[in-house]
Amino acid sequence: GVATRKGYESLKKAVVKIPPASLVLETDSPDQPPACWPGLNEPATLLRVAETVAALRKESPEALLLRSAENLRRVFKI
Repeated sequence: GVATRKGYESLKKAVVKIPPASLVLETDSPDQPPACWPGLNEPATLLRVAETVAALRKESPEALLLRSAENLRRVFKI
């Protein structure tokens, strides 16, 4: 979720370099206030995080979300 905030340039550069098989999206919910979503930080914020990270990586949010889900399933064996 922090990648959606202004600044944090070193984090944004790192997000671009993460290998696709290692990338998992999250929102920092509920302890971090959202930078990209008005109101509470909740699971729906993940869509905005995906849009931001996908733009940084020059790929579609849908593909990024699918890959993130696949990576989570692989790591947690679900």
